[in-house]
Amino acid sequence: MHYVESGDVDQAVKLARSLSTAKNLILTEIVRYYLANKQYDQALKIAQREDVQGVLPDVALAYAEAGKPEQALRVAKSVKPLSNNPAYLDWLMPAFARSFAQQGQFEQALQVAQATQNKQYKSQALTAIAAQYIAKDRVANRSKATEILDQALKVALSIK
Repeated sequence: MHYVESGDVDQAVKLARSLSTAKNLILTEIVRYYLANKQYDQALKIAQREDVQGVLPDVALAYAEAGKPEQALRVAKSVKPLSNNPAYLDWLMPAFARSFAQQGQFEQALQVAQATQNKQYKSQALTAIAAQYIAKDRVANRSKATEILDQALKVALSIK
């Protein structure tokens, strides 16, 4: 993407609009360029304005990894399902739960984990929350972390 590398992103967006077959791929690359440069709001703006298919989960994940769980959830809720599977975005939930927990928002993190339908991702989300409890204060949070790890273990053991 010569235009993106040279910094002329507006020109790159105009070019992408003119190429109907490659439009989505080019726009996806532009969005990912912004994500790689930690320009999450710009990435989201282009993804939504240009209706770039399949990239909003990446934007949501980037927000979560940047410690912005509220924005991550908002973006995830705006994603149009690709199927009738209600758990199609569950792969994002461990990152969302971790992000909330890192911000000290443990109740929100637990809500995200409990709403996760896929057992593998639910167990991962619970484990991430427990790890953040321990990271905040090893002694004071040990019993809460153990309780959450027990939940994660039960979920993991129920996977068939």
